[in-house]
Amino acid sequence: MSIDRKFPAARHSPIHASLRRRLLLCVAVFGALAVSVAQAQSYRYVNEFGTTGSGSLDYPNDVHIDPVSRNILVTDAFNNRVVVFNPAGYYLSSFGSSGNGNGQFAYPAALTIDPTTRNIVVADYSNDRVQIFNSSGAYLRQFSLGSGNNACGVAIQPGSNNILASDGYSGSVQIFNSAGSYVGAFGSNSNFGYACNMAIAGNGNILVADETNTNVQIFNSAGSYLAQFGGSGSGNGQFAEPSPGGIAIDAVSGNIVVADYGNDRIEIFDSSGNYLSQFGSRGVAAGQFEGPTGVAIDPSTHNLFVADRGNNRIQEFSACGPTLVILSVLPQTQAQGQAIFFSASIGNAVSPSGIVSMLSDDGSLICSAVSYGDPQAACTGLMQLGTHAVTAVYSGNGSVPSGCSTSVPVTVISNLSPTGTTLNLVGPPNGINEGYVFTLNATTSSPRPAGKASTSVAQPSGFVTFYDGTNALASVPLNGAQASYSNRIGGGTHSFSAVYSGDGTFATATGSASVSVNTPADAIYYGNFEVAQGN
Repeated sequence: MSIDRKFPAARHSPIHASLRRRLLLCVAVFGALAVSVAQAQSYRYVNEFGTTGSGSLDYPNDVHIDPVSRNILVTDAFNNRVVVFNPAGYYLSSFGSSGNGNGQFAYPAALTIDPTTRNIVVADYSNDRVQIFNSSGAYLRQFSLGSGNNACGVAIQPGSNNILASDGYSGSVQIFNSAGSYVGAFGSNSNFGYACNMAIAGNGNILVADETNTNVQIFNSAGSYLAQFGGSGSGNGQFAEPSPGGIAIDAVSGNIVVADYGNDRIEIFDSSGNYLSQFGSRGVAAGQFEGPTGVAIDPSTHNLFVADRGNNRIQEFSACGPTLVILSVLPQTQAQGQAIFFSASIGNAVSPSGIVSMLSDDGSLICSAVSYGDPQAACTGLMQLGTHAVTAVYSGNGSVPSGCSTSVPVTVISNLSPTGTTLNLVGPPNGINEGYVFTLNATTSSPRPAGKASTSVAQPSGFVTFYDGTNALASVPLNGAQASYSNRIGGGTHSFSAVYSGDGTFATATGSASVSVNTPADAIYYGNFEVAQGN
């Protein structure tokens, strides 16, 4: 079959009517627009991946989390493969290629993982079949949905481990046992216009996304119709064709997370299908989407992963869990074009490894820092003119839940005539021995206007970044007018420098110092510790 990149299947594709959706008004706004505040779930951007190297994605259609390894599996539709990333989003491996042979794909649309065997079950859309692989990606077996019955979505029923496969325009959900033998079906064209993505609730109910009727339909575990929610439009709780996309259910809250492909947003509903909140808008920035499709929730961190298909990436969002995060910002008033220092303290947690993202109130990412178990994470970034509310979002990890700080106001002004500032950097003396602790002391100063007492002159705020050549050593907040950095020194000649960030009143400034370091002939250094030689 020749697959057109805009409409990958002959009869109907998961991106059918994408031209029409561009005419719809997108009113989704990043953040929680909650109807029921007590139940609304807040998600904040954490990370994105799948845009570089061997893990580069071309039309990622679905995403799923391995409940044991927490690896992230993605159907890479136009590359006709399944890509595996580790929990941090780093590429691990892939399997599959283009074709109709065993283990090959013609537009892999969706996947799920058998919780008992960890087998990977993939909806091979244009080959009208479902293929099953072991947890390493080795082909095991397949079964057909019948000619013309495009395999659009898959899910595993708990207990029986039966495989549910939706067949698009054919208007039904087919049921197979774990060996691939046909068991039965439910639904018909009277139920569905186009049955696609599915999810299983904790009570066994089956949720099916109907892309042309723009709703989510709910069936009991036996396949009997119960209810539906959604409807066509761009208002709260509505979907724009071809939506809804992927469905994920939070095991703790029971909330239902749905990808609203046509409106470029994610919507959250309670377990009964009542609208709670939404986030996202159309675009390429962090937290924005271009046709989001698959969604998945990490069972450990409860972070949300979204297959942002049009932007060829996976985005990760924190569920703002119970971990305490405290954000400090220096300076809180800064001139445009000058860096701002963000420092997050992750409390009430042991070894809180993960990513801390600093987010503006419009959802844009300012900067991020990786914590390798240190409760402090810091980074620097620039912001636009105006007053912003900045939040630090901690991603969590397999053992420590996520968390979000309260917002801190930051004002960026256009100060075209800042007060002149000088920075004096004092380094260690020449001839210091390798391995000894050295200290860099940076002191800011500015001219005092005539007739002004010292107590009436404002002091600079902000931070100083210390460098050894081009290598950034640390960013240190000013304490009064000073900032210091200490470490053990290596051999050779060092060209130290320090850069003051400036603030809304004082200009940036730079200082420098050079030092030559001796390596004593009678000493050997192991990990910066001196070991004496001889008697």
